[in-house]
Amino acid sequence: MNVGEQSTMNSTEWPHEVMSYLDRWKAIGFVALPDGAKLIGHVPHVAKLAYLHRVPPPLTDIELTQLESRLGKFLPVQLVEFYKCADGLSAFSDTLNVYGLRRSYQRSDLLAASAQPYDIGAPNSTERPSGLRFGEMVVGGYREDGSKILVDEGGAAYRCERGNALSRLNTWPSFQKWITSEIHRLGELFDETGHCLRPQQILPA
Repeated sequence: MNVGEQSTMNSTEWPHEVMSYLDRWKAIGFVALPDGAKLIGHVPHVAKLAYLHRVPPPLTDIELTQLESRLGKFLPVQLVEFYKCADGLSAFSDTLNVYGLRRSYQRSDLLAASAQPYDIGAPNSTERPSGLRFGEMVVGGYREDGSKILVDEGGAAYRCERGNALSRLNTWPSFQKWITSEIHRLGELFDETGHCLRPQQILPA
């Protein structure tokens, strides 16, 4: 099944389908870290210790409660489903990110540090884009232009300019649809060695 197709599985299994799609780059390198994090697709043309995809370990129920307490709001249902599979994601050499609960800023182990997600707290508090409404949450973004992904209280996902939550560059019906369709789209732009074939198409149209 392509990652962009509608799943016929239990709804909570869709994040695992996303991760299975990323596994196609395991052939060029794979590291499983002691805490359960996964580094997929060694790309030395980017940097000596760089990996195409960085997948942190899942969040526990206690950690999910701690994260909601820190943010002062409940997490969107589909984001919770994703976090029970992986605490965020960095895909295609940091092109696309899902933010998460950063457990540590320790950098003594560079591989372990690289598997930590970008902190979801900052873009929803001290670094929140202007115009972010009470029922909206910043859940991810793109490195290329710094644009952010918002999820509103109805579950729809939007891409907005880095500092302007009122802008609407792209829209998806849900977080699930955003991450699954974008992972599949970006997968068509990268070859089996992790090189981007069409960098001019890296952002959604």
